[in-house]
Amino acid sequence: MGKLISFQIFMFSLLFIIIFSIGYAYQKTNLEKINITVTDKQRITYGSSSKYIIFTQTESFENTDALYHFKHNSSDVNKHFHIGCSYEILVYGKRIPFFNTYRNIIKIIKEEPCSNN
Repeated sequence: MGKLISFQIFMFSLLFIIIFSIGYAYQKTNLEKINITVTDKQRITYGSSSKYIIFTQTESFENTDALYHFKHNSSDVNKHFHIGCSYEILVYGKRIPFFNTYRNIIKIIKEEPCSNN
C-alpha cells in the first residue's frame, strides 16, 4: 500500500512539473512586439474574475495577469489604453477563436502622443 501511494505522489508531481513547464515554455517562446491603435476596450466579468479586452482594427487582445511574466497589474495597464491612441506593446500567445482565447498584453513599451488621453 505504501509503495502505491508513493508511486501516485511521484506521478502527480511529474504531471504537475510537465504542465508547469509547458505553460512556461508557451508564455516565454511566443513573445512579440507589435504596434496597435485601440478602437475599443471592454471589461468582461465572469463570476468573481474578469479580463480586459483591447480591440484594434486587425486583432483583439486580452489584458490579464500573467504568472510567468510576473505581471499582476492588468488593471493599472488597462488605464493607459485610450480609444484612438497608438501603442507599441509586448504580447504572447495565439488567437484561437474556437476556444475564445486572445494574445495577452504583457506591457506597454511605448505610448504615442495622443489627444484622447
